[in-house]
Amino acid sequence: MSPSFPRLFTPLRIGSTEIRNRIVFAGHGSRFVDWHSFHLNDRQAHYLAERARGGVGMIIQGSSMVHPTGLAAAGVNEVWSDASIPSYAHITDAVHEAGAKIFGQLSHLGRQGHGFATHRELWAPSAIPDPASRIVPHAMDSHDIQELVGCYSSAARRLASAGFDGVEVYLAHGYLLAEFLSPFSNARQDAYGGSLENRCRLPLRVIEAVQRAVPGFPLGIRVSAEEFVPEGIHPQECNAILEHLLDRVSVDYIS
Repeated sequence: MSPSFPRLFTPLRIGSTEIRNRIVFAGHGSRFVDWHSFHLNDRQAHYLAERARGGVGMIIQGSSMVHPTGLAAAGVNEVWSDASIPSYAHITDAVHEAGAKIFGQLSHLGRQGHGFATHRELWAPSAIPDPASRIVPHAMDSHDIQELVGCYSSAARRLASAGFDGVEVYLAHGYLLAEFLSPFSNARQDAYGGSLENRCRLPLRVIEAVQRAVPGFPLGIRVSAEEFVPEGIHPQECNAILEHLLDRVSVDYIS
C-alpha cells in the first residue's frame, strides 16, 4: 500500500454496493459493438474483464443510448430495447467473475450524434448545430421530453435486470443532458431554458425517474466542470448546478 495514498486499496461503499478498492475504470467508447444490432460483443466482455483482472475495483460501462436518436454513426451500444439485455448480462457476468463491480452509464448524444445510423433527426434542446458536425438538430418539444424521461426510466430497469451494480446518469461532455444544462447549447424560452433552475429541470426529471424505476439502486452522475467555450459551463456554474440538483435529489457519487 502506498504511504501517499493509504486508502487507495481499501474497500469503499457506494450506496448498497461495496467496491474492493478506490480504483475506477471510467466509462468511454470502445466501439466493440455489433454495428447492426448496436449490442455489445464478446470483445467488450473480454476487454472489461481484463481490466477487472488487473485489479480495478469499479468499472463504468460507457454510454448506453436510451433512445435511437442518441446514436452516433456506428459503434455505440443501445439500451432502449429488451433485446439488449443478454449482451449486457454477458458483460456483467465477465466483470463479476473477475472480481470487480460494474455500473452502466445512461446516455444520449444529443446534437453530437449522427442521423446516418438510424435515419432519424438528432434531438437537442435548441436547433443550434454542433460545432463539429454542423448538423442542425431538432429542438425537442414537450412530447419528446416526456418520451426521453420514460426511456431513461426503462433503460435503468434493463441495466438492473442485466446484473449491473449501479447506474451513472451522464450529464457531461456536451451530450444531451449537458446540452440542456449549458447556455452554450440551450437557447430555449420555455420551462427548460434560461435560468439555472430551468436548465436543470430535465436532468432533474431524469434522475428522479431513474430513482423511481430502480429504488435503492446505487446511482451516480457524471458532470463537466469546464466546457472551455463562450457561455459554457465553468467551475462556478458547475458548482451552482450541483447545489441545485443535490438540494432536490440524493445521489451516491459525483464524477
